[in-house]
Order: sequence, then C-alpha cells, then structure tokens
Amino acid sequence: MKKLIILTIFVLSMVLFVACGGETSTTTPATTTTTEPAKLTISGVTLADKTVVYNGEAQTLTLDGTLPEGVKATMTYGDQSVDGVTDAGEYTVKAVLAGEGYETLTLTAKLTISLATLPMDQVTMENLVVNYSGETFTLTVQGLDTLPKGVTVEYLYTPTEGEGKESKEGAVEEGTYTVKATLSLKNYKTETLEATLEIQPKGTLANLAKTVMNAFGKAPDIWEFLPEKMGLEDFVFEGTLPDYSKNVTVSSLPDVMIGKQLGVVYSSFAAAQKTLSYVNTVYSGLSAIADIYQQYINKNPEHYQEFEGTWSIFAIRIELTDESYTLLAKASGVTVELYCDPETRAITGRASVADVATVKFESDDEHLRYAMTLGSLRTVDVEFVRNDKATVGYLYETTGVGDKRLTTASMISITEDYTVVVGNKGDFLVPGQGINVEIYNSKTGSLIGTEVYETIKLVDYDTVWYPLSSITGIDSVKVVFDQSSEDNAMNPDTIYINGSATAFKPVFNTKLFVKTSRHFDIEMKTVLIFTYDAAKDTYVETEVEIPMFFVQRDNLDEYLAEMKKENGMTQTPTNTTSAVDDAIIEAAYQTHTEAYNKIKDALTYEQTIAFVGTANTWFTSAK
Repeated sequence: MKKLIILTIFVLSMVLFVACGGETSTTTPATTTTTEPAKLTISGVTLADKTVVYNGEAQTLTLDGTLPEGVKATMTYGDQSVDGVTDAGEYTVKAVLAGEGYETLTLTAKLTISLATLPMDQVTMENLVVNYSGETFTLTVQGLDTLPKGVTVEYLYTPTEGEGKESKEGAVEEGTYTVKATLSLKNYKTETLEATLEIQPKGTLANLAKTVMNAFGKAPDIWEFLPEKMGLEDFVFEGTLPDYSKNVTVSSLPDVMIGKQLGVVYSSFAAAQKTLSYVNTVYSGLSAIADIYQQYINKNPEHYQEFEGTWSIFAIRIELTDESYTLLAKASGVTVELYCDPETRAITGRASVADVATVKFESDDEHLRYAMTLGSLRTVDVEFVRNDKATVGYLYETTGVGDKRLTTASMISITEDYTVVVGNKGDFLVPGQGINVEIYNSKTGSLIGTEVYETIKLVDYDTVWYPLSSITGIDSVKVVFDQSSEDNAMNPDTIYINGSATAFKPVFNTKLFVKTSRHFDIEMKTVLIFTYDAAKDTYVETEVEIPMFFVQRDNLDEYLAEMKKENGMTQTPTNTTSAVDDAIIEAAYQTHTEAYNKIKDALTYEQTIAFVGTANTWFTSAK
C-alpha cells in the first residue's frame, strides 16, 4: 500500500512538472538546408583550327559565336604567348571562357604556321670551268640581295670525277664537282641549288675560252647601289600635270618627284646608261664569243694568247696575260673595252660613242666607280661603296668650258630607312652658293623633305621644305603665275589655298621696316619627273614646278599658329612629318656636310679626265 502511494505521488509530480513547462529530456533542434542555384552552361561558341603561311606577323585564333554578357575569354598559344605566335610551327591554342554564374568552359584548337617559301626567281648559281692552279675554287650564289635578310648559304663540293675530296670550303684538285648550295632561314623552307665546277689540268685549253669569258662576271649595273624602290622606273610619271591656274587638290599633286640634288645623280645615271648599253650588248654575247674564240684555240693551241675575229656587228680582239684578260669590241662609231684581273676578278671597262660620250668604270660586288665625258662640255664622276650597314657614295659633275666651268658635288648616304643627298645643286640665287639636303624614304622612294642652307647679302638662311601634302588644313592650291603683290613680296607667284579669293599670306621678318625673309610660305619649286619613251627604250627627264611649303628653322615653333592667324583658318594646321623624320632632316646637315666638303674640295675636273683616259690603241691601229 505504501509503495502504491509513493508511485502515485511520483506520477502526479511528473504531470505537474510537465504542465509547468519543465523538461524531462534534451530535444534536437530542426536543421535548415540552403540549395546553391545551378550554374549556366556556355554554348554556341566554338574555336576552329587554322593554318596560315608564315609572314612575320603574329597569328591568333578568333572565337566563333557571341559570348554571354559577363563572360570573358583568356587565350593561350602553346607555352609561349597570350598575344599570338609568329614563328612557324604547330601550336595548341586554349580558350578559357569564364564568368560569374557560368560553368568554366575550355576550348582547344590547333594553329599551324607553315614555312614560307623563299622567292628564288632571281637567285642563281652558275657552272664554272677553270684550270688547275693550286688555289681553292668556289662557286657563289647570285641574287641573295633579293631574298629576306638573314639567309645563310652552306656549300658542299662533292667530286663526281677525279681525285678531289668532299668539302664545304671549295675544291682544289683536278676533277668535276657537283656543288650544292643549301639556303636556310628560320621560318622558311630550305632551298637548294646545284651547279658544276670543273677544274681541268693545268694548261688544258679545252674550255679556256669559257673560263676567260666567265672571268668578266656580269655587266655593271649602276642602279643596283640604290634602294629597290628608288630605281628610275619607280619615278616614271604617267599622269597629267595639274593646271595650277585652277584649284588643284593637294592629294592630286605629283608624288614621284625628284629634288634637284638627287636629280643630278639620276640624270648622270641615265646619261651613262645610254653609253653602257653597248657594254651590256657585249656582255650578252660572251657565250657566243667564247664559242668563236674556242674554235680558234683548238686550231691554234700555240697562239691562243691573242685572237681577232668578228661577232655580230663587232670586230673583236682578245688578249691574255698572267695579269689581265682583255676583250675589245668595235662597231661603227662604238668601242667597248673590258679588262679583268684573273686573280681578283676586278673588272674595268670603257665604252665610247664617237665623240659624243665616253664612260669608264671599275666594279666588283661591293664597289663601283664610273666617270663620263659628254663631249667637252660635261663630265661626271660617281663612286659607290657598299657595306652591311649602309651604301655611301659621291657625285662630282662639271659643265662649261675653261674657267667658266661650273661644278656640282653631292654626297650620298643610303640606309635601310633613309636616303640622304647633300650637295650644292638647288634653287640658289647664285648657282652652287649654298648647301641643299634632300631626305627620301628608302622603302618607298618618296621625298620626305629638304633643307637649304645659304647666305644672301651676309644673312644666313636655314630653310626646311616639305611636300604640301605634309601640312594638314591645306586641301587645295591655286597659283597665279608671274604676279607680284605687296602682301606676297619675294614670291613671284601669288598662291591661294582652299578656294579662298585672298592670297596666301606669310609672316615676314623685317629690318628697318624692310621685309628681309619669310617665316613660312608656299612657293613653286623645281623638281624632276621622268617619262618613258618605249620606242627608244629610254627615260626622258623633264623639269616641272610644284607648290611646296617652306619654313625657316628658327620659326618652327610658331609658324603653324601664325599661318592660321594670318590666313583665317578655322583649325590650326599640323605638320604630319614624323618627329623621327624631322630629326633626320636636321641631323643630315651636321652629319654629312664635312664629308661633302672633303669630296667637293678633293675632286677636280682634271682627275675625272685622267680616269676616263684614252681608248686602247687597237681601235686606231686596227685595219
């Protein structure tokens, strides 16, 4: 009974405890689960394979399709670059597409840059036949200057007959060799040329005539020392000269112009080329002359050192000594002389056309000098020397007679980027009194600008000239010739720009209220253009005038603002000539004047005449 009462009390106590909010055990709290939203998938974007040929430029791949907003692509090209690759090869390209809320997508493709092909159309290696002398004979690949820079050539001489040994340096022993030239350049396919070198026993005459003719090499090319884009054919004018009495757009002005200074060089080249064409004719017949001479040798093995015969319209004479090979050719009114040093292979030549013109030249691969007399009134003396960095040369020309003979001298410097001509030929008040500097772009042949230094009435002038197209804000020009006005004093022509009825106004320097010089102006300047006469296969030189802009170097800081103010221009014009080009124009005078002065002072008319010399006596004694 007592136990029942205790149990009942315990149960009632528990009921009251729970009713009053008590707890009898620990309750586990409920757990809340958060679900991340699913990321979006990038679709509709692809990366395709690509194959291109090496061209020196960085190559990239481009995604096809449109990226969702906020998604960016990171491109990698193999292990090399994120900006593309240039060298030939096969590259794995990865494009990683990523953006907030999107699954990262990686696309891959292959970029193949195949090897380029060397332009071999002007690259040759000629066969050679020589007589054994104990020296090492080699063949040389011609036309390497037409290939991209950096091409290496490896030669291999493999004997096919005789006792010679395979060599990379050349061949000495008698026999016939196959010569293989391997041309290599990174990113280009390897090219090979093959030719034959035959070394005959000493004293063998079987191919002597060909050996002698081969020794004369190739005809001299007086143009090859100039940049590729500055050959005379690149300056041929084929359009119609503007009528400056009407408004002419600046963009239509001739852009193939040659300044007076370079014009002297081109004019002398063109004149010499006419006479040298007869030298080229003889060179074109060397193979035929060799055949004629060899027939004589075969019949007269004891007397081969001297030969006289005929080829085409020419009477010819060949003389052989240990010191020199001589080839003389004569036609009506024309004489050609060729001399070769068989050891050095240096060539000397002389050509004469009656009493009209005579040219003598000395040449090898890196050097050319030629001098010319045109009757008794004009002489020209030109020399070029070429090295890895630049080609330098000079021109010395005289015109007139006796003490009235005028001289023109030029110093020429040619680099990959610029052709600089410094001399005393220009629009000077007194011929030859100043120094004229002309700067050309070697890669395009275009005239960048000129600078003229001269002294007039004890006042020094330093004037920079620019093509009118270099000055923005001048869109058209009109010229009223032979009209002077007070506003345009010192300029014989009145200039109008942009269709204005008011003459173009320069700003003047004054001294005691007298106008002494102009800060800037537009003036007609004499330049040369050439046309081609196909019937005569010759270039015709013509002097023309074109409007050019000039400014005194002392006024380079203010002339553009002055021009705007004086001519009511709404926008301040600019000069588009680059800072680098302008620096070259300014530096040319300081850099090259000393060399020019040495050339001008060292050369003389008498030296040119002595170099040209007189004709071989065979021409006057031959029957």
